[in-house]
Amino acid sequence: MMDALGRAGWRSSLLAVAMASFLAGCGDDSSSHPPASTDDPSASTASEDSGLDGSTTSGADESSASGDESGDPSLADFSRASPELVEFAIGTGLGLRTSDAYSAIMQGEVHGEATQGQCPIRDYIGDTMTLTGTGCTTDDGYTYDGMVSAQNAITLRDLLGSPTYDVSRPMVLQFDALSIARPGGGRAFEGRVEQSSPMAEHYTSHSTLAADYGTRRSIEDLEASCTLVDGERQCTITSGSAMIDGLGEFSIRGMIGSANARFFGWLELVGQQTLRVDLDAVDAGCHPYAIDGELAGEVCVSSPEPPPLTLDLGYGAGCLDEQLRLEGYVDADVDAMSMEVLGPQMVTPLRTPLTNPTPTADGQWAWSAIASIDGIPWSCDELGETTFRLIARLDGERACDAWGPAASAAPADCADW
Repeated sequence: MMDALGRAGWRSSLLAVAMASFLAGCGDDSSSHPPASTDDPSASTASEDSGLDGSTTSGADESSASGDESGDPSLADFSRASPELVEFAIGTGLGLRTSDAYSAIMQGEVHGEATQGQCPIRDYIGDTMTLTGTGCTTDDGYTYDGMVSAQNAITLRDLLGSPTYDVSRPMVLQFDALSIARPGGGRAFEGRVEQSSPMAEHYTSHSTLAADYGTRRSIEDLEASCTLVDGERQCTITSGSAMIDGLGEFSIRGMIGSANARFFGWLELVGQQTLRVDLDAVDAGCHPYAIDGELAGEVCVSSPEPPPLTLDLGYGAGCLDEQLRLEGYVDADVDAMSMEVLGPQMVTPLRTPLTNPTPTADGQWAWSAIASIDGIPWSCDELGETTFRLIARLDGERACDAWGPAASAAPADCADW
């Protein structure tokens, strides 16, 4: 069972659903975490002491837009902090610690599935799933201790079978010193995460969570009100504070959006100074941040823009009984294909969707259609003077190629010509 539900599988599918329930909401966040908070515990340094007291901090005074001017040593001094601590603090403000905690649940469920519920022990009672670690170690070297209960949450059972969660009821995650360790690293969580609904379009969330990554420890009290529309999440932090070992306390405020593993909006952390992240400005997944208005660096918490879709396309066209038959060929199982035909007397192209995708012997896919040419200023005699453009669509992206006398005039970005 572990082969079918291996780590690559749960990271790409289960975690994407898990994160849809939280402030971060940016899909698989393995590429957007600071190094010490990656989903894979092997990226952290092991710690002999992973105990967490679960307490919360009142945070910094939010009344001063430019931070605290008294120099209170308990407050975060962002101007003197290392880039790694600053990045960890920003990730905490974005809700990534909570997302890490949820991904730990999903990882534990996958290990429980592989070990037939023995490591960690996995129990389902009604709408509640409980994972219990007894110091057991899986075959791939993960050791589980502590416990977590997930009430009315989206769990592996919901994804592989019949869902038991109720969108109209709140979700509660309760962590009781849950720890996952392996040689070279580990992480642990203590506290509570509540959400007004596991999958509603409008929800509120409240996380009082302590997280320990061995070299990085944090305690947060974070509340947000969020809206989810067409896969885009927009959250307003209604109350937020955190404390990070080696940095200090700070308050959190912001309006944060996320979609397709990228953030937008803004985030402010207020300690001895105010650190502001401009999430709307992004370059290769990195956002600039300023301390008291002075540009101080950048933080890479978003996935880079995906490269343009590149596909190997080919076409075919011919006349049969005064009907125009169109064919498109592509080297991938795309979502849709269409052909545009521009004859010498045509002002605008004739656009025809292609259908019936069929795999070919050489690993391509063939699509086809019969185009209606009734009333169009074109005849089969003009076939050699006609330009054809094929457009393929895959995961919201488009790729195109053109052939014929006017091919050089076809827009390279697949826009209408």
